[in-house]
Amino acid sequence: MPRTCARCGDSINLLRDGAQYCSARCRVAAKRDRDRKAKLPAAMTSARQWVRRDKKKRPVRADNGRWASVTNPESWCTYEEAKKSKRGAGLGFVLTADDDISCIDLDHCIHDGQLDPRAQKLIEGTPNKLFVEISQSGEGVHIWHTGGPGRGSRRRENGLLVERYSQGRYIAVTGKLLEV
Repeated sequence: MPRTCARCGDSINLLRDGAQYCSARCRVAAKRDRDRKAKLPAAMTSARQWVRRDKKKRPVRADNGRWASVTNPESWCTYEEAKKSKRGAGLGFVLTADDDISCIDLDHCIHDGQLDPRAQKLIEGTPNKLFVEISQSGEGVHIWHTGGPGRGSRRRENGLLVERYSQGRYIAVTGKLLEV
């Protein structure tokens, strides 16, 4: 079975058995990608509102791997506990009315590695940004910001599918910083 590059998916034609990348360029780019991971803001990392998530982005508890609930704080944990847990496939943050952290979720706004100009405009126009990350699919963006609790919405804005949430939801967190 042919080996494939962990970054670009091309075939690896190197003789070394442990090679993960097809070229030095992919190896260096993968290191840059890792180094670009977002430093999550203290407003989020200090909150006990973390869960793990499974591959289908469903929230799971860090302690036992059972389903987590966005309405039951007993199923949440600290950032450090979530990060150390091996349950699930990644991290998630629960949005509550008790803080002012909000998230704008833009789906399908990255095409062939390029950010849609309409998404760029929305990002630039969002006040009080904490950070902007590439979503789990690699085709979307999460704009984390402060803005107080409000009613969630999902609608088309300027041709983009825009979801806005500040409570009663959880968002999968990748930490993969989008440089805007």
